[in-house]
Amino acid sequence: MPRGYQKIAITDHSQALLDAYGMTRKTHYDIITSGRWSNVHNDVKVIFGVEADLLNEKGDICDHIQGITPEFILLSVHRKAYSGDLKQIKLAYLNVIDRFGMNINVLGHLCSKQIAKFLSTSDIIEIVEATNASEVALELNCAI
Repeated sequence: MPRGYQKIAITDHSQALLDAYGMTRKTHYDIITSGRWSNVHNDVKVIFGVEADLLNEKGDICDHIQGITPEFILLSVHRKAYSGDLKQIKLAYLNVIDRFGMNINVLGHLCSKQIAKFLSTSDIIEIVEATNASEVALELNCAI
């Protein structure tokens, strides 16, 4: 197996973001489960993933595409799908980690250009500490 990987996730944006952009798109779930994307080169398994969306400061999320729940969740914030108060984005991150940390594989887009001005350095440190405590991997997609 390359680099010791056992699985690779094929992901797409959540239903909330697809709806926000008015996009109708079929999920690739059937392609993955039918074996069409089976890996014939090694034992790395291909699984279905979703780039889920954080929706508000309560920590609500959209973690599906067309009602299909993934095996892998990368959770991000996209302003088109986020309906909460962006001034409360730190609270949103902390609440989602508390509520769904056990289901989230990676927290993405922390510090992205879309939300960077709403997070202080101390806010980011607090979120990173929460991801570490919950054993959630973190992708830093930084604007600064």
